[in-house]
Amino acid sequence: MITARFPHAKQSLSFLPVFKLFLQTNFPLRTEFDDPGMKRRVIVCPFNQKPTTPDPAIKEALMNDPKAKAAVLAWLFEGYRVWRSAGFRLPESDYAAQATGSYWADMDPYADFARENLIFAKQAKTAKRDLSSVFKTWREESGRQASLRELSKWLLAKGIYEDQDPDPKKRTRFWVGVELLNNTINTINTINTSRK
Repeated sequence: MITARFPHAKQSLSFLPVFKLFLQTNFPLRTEFDDPGMKRRVIVCPFNQKPTTPDPAIKEALMNDPKAKAAVLAWLFEGYRVWRSAGFRLPESDYAAQATGSYWADMDPYADFARENLIFAKQAKTAKRDLSSVFKTWREESGRQASLRELSKWLLAKGIYEDQDPDPKKRTRFWVGVELLNNTINTINTINTSRK
């Protein structure tokens, strides 16, 4: 069931789909990592199998042989029949689920940043300014579209929280539950040295 509405309409319309969109690409689509609509709709089905003995005439046959064309069309109709009889839903294979999960993980710039620069630990503590400096450097070097505000939301959603040094002279703000990797600390030292 698809629910949609016309632009500027107040009421929505629900209908059974009578189509399925397939995109065949050599590269993963770039999309918003947190778009729930896309997450509901995108399933990645990698075609990683190669024939042991490739048939050099297969392309020609599929394009010009009426029997080959009919076989492909019959295969598509059989798939449609199974899909329709299952209420326009098909079970997702473990292989496709794993590939789809990897795809969405790769779309998330904050997860990429965390994989490369952070360690999550309950008692860990990192100064917000240090984490911000590393994040800005990472963003410039990686070219990823990401903001500090969204990083903060991402960290809070992961259970990381903000705290402040109790010493009123310091007033340092921290992220609690996360620390920087050792090689990242060297980056901070380089940044701090260049500021002097």
